[in-house]
Amino acid sequence: MRVAFVTSQALHDLTASDRLAAAALRARGVAVVPAVWTDPSVAWDRFDRVVIRSPWDYYHHRDRFLEWLDRLDAAGATVGNPTATLRWNLDKAYLRELDVPLVPTEWIGRGASVDLARILRDRRWDRAVVKPTVSGGATDTWIIGAAATAADQARAAAILDRSGLMVQRFLPEIGTAGEWSLLFFRRRFSHAIIKRPMAGDFRVQVEHGGTAAGAVPSTALLAQAQRV
Repeated sequence: MRVAFVTSQALHDLTASDRLAAAALRARGVAVVPAVWTDPSVAWDRFDRVVIRSPWDYYHHRDRFLEWLDRLDAAGATVGNPTATLRWNLDKAYLRELDVPLVPTEWIGRGASVDLARILRDRRWDRAVVKPTVSGGATDTWIIGAAATAADQARAAAILDRSGLMVQRFLPEIGTAGEWSLLFFRRRFSHAIIKRPMAGDFRVQVEHGGTAAGAVPSTALLAQAQRV
């Protein structure tokens, strides 16, 4: 069996966790091939399964990525992650369709205008996090105060030329308690990790100095995740 692990050019040798998964599969007789999604020479229908792993530059090339998904469908490739789901959660606006509690958020559509200071004033927030709805790795994500500056406005306007925008109430507990991720397979709880930012930051991603470690959730937290 030949399986493609889809990745990006910058990660053409796969990530460390991808390499662990590939080694486990190879031990079971599965040939794992790193495949860069932007490489036009890849014959996606030649694989028994195409698994989306680390194409983490997709948000820089949104339209091209959507076209690539169309090509996967047209080629009849067997994709482990349904392409319809990938299209749906490409934009963080999908969160609005989930029947789950969300951080209080203002949603601004692509091409619209925004008054950041007015949002904080109307919402009575001291601080807020601003980020694109199509993004990853905390790219173009920053904190604003009640007196949003002209630079903040200009940065938000530039984002709205290419993406929607989210303005979310800042949660200070991210910097202290951290951010939990609970992983389920076939609706069964598998394990959890907790991500924390480095001192003085709020971004939990490793590339911004954050850390991630295995952790055991409380009974209440696990029950909440199971409901979700």
